[in-house]
Amino acid sequence: MIKQKSFNYKFDHEFNEYNFFVNKTNNYAFKRLINNNSQLSFLYGPKKSGKSYLSQIWLLKNNSIEFKKNFKILLENKRNVLIDNLLTFDQEKIFHIVDYCILNNLKLLITSNIKINEIKFQFKDLSSRLKTFNSFEINKP
Repeated sequence: MIKQKSFNYKFDHEFNEYNFFVNKTNNYAFKRLINNNSQLSFLYGPKKSGKSYLSQIWLLKNNSIEFKKNFKILLENKRNVLIDNLLTFDQEKIFHIVDYCILNNLKLLITSNIKINEIKFQFKDLSSRLKTFNSFEINKP
């Protein structure tokens, strides 16, 4: 009996722009986030559209630190910041991170499943700050 041979493919699971599938639903956001020097960016779109993957590429390219309830560490490191999934965090802390990044001329990328105008903010000052961000939409492929 003949034994079937298979290829041993090795997939690179590293977050980088070469492993991100760019198409018409994410091309504009990809180009602006990866090739642009925008200080304050807001990326929104539905679940499973690639926001987190794209934000991880941004994180690596911009020598950033991701906010994961590590508020004190962020303030001590003075590095660019990624906040993935805005709605899972305390709005007042996010407000202070935004101000901190602005005052220290640091880059900040925030992702969300919904547009800024559709978020029901309890902390109104955060809403006004986020509306000054460059906003990019990414759609489901």
